[in-house]
Amino acid sequence: MEHESTLTLILRWLQMMDPVVFREYDIRGVVGKDFDSAFARELGKSYFTYLKQETKTDQLKITIGHDARVSSPEIVQELTRGFMESGGHVVHIGLVTTPISYFFDVCDGRSSRRSDGDRKP
Repeated sequence: MEHESTLTLILRWLQMMDPVVFREYDIRGVVGKDFDSAFARELGKSYFTYLKQETKTDQLKITIGHDARVSSPEIVQELTRGFMESGGHVVHIGLVTTPISYFFDVCDGRSSRRSDGDRKP
């Protein structure tokens, strides 16, 4: 049943979003054009489901950081909301660089996510 719900979310995303946003190692696009806060919320839910399947536990905790773009707080809020609605816990590490986000991943043993803009506005 969980597998079906994950597949359903992916199919819904592909219908709603430009598949170009999904890259090999990340998701890229312009907030409000290529994806929105609802997308971030669904991403949080799907990420919880993915981690639960990979780790065989539902006691999941991640760290989330972000860059200084104006859209970051809303995206982080919805990503957090989706993950927590699924049963996960989130530790916000705030405004951080990518290496600091990776540092939390290695030192704390959690999965870290960072909302950043790369070169997109």
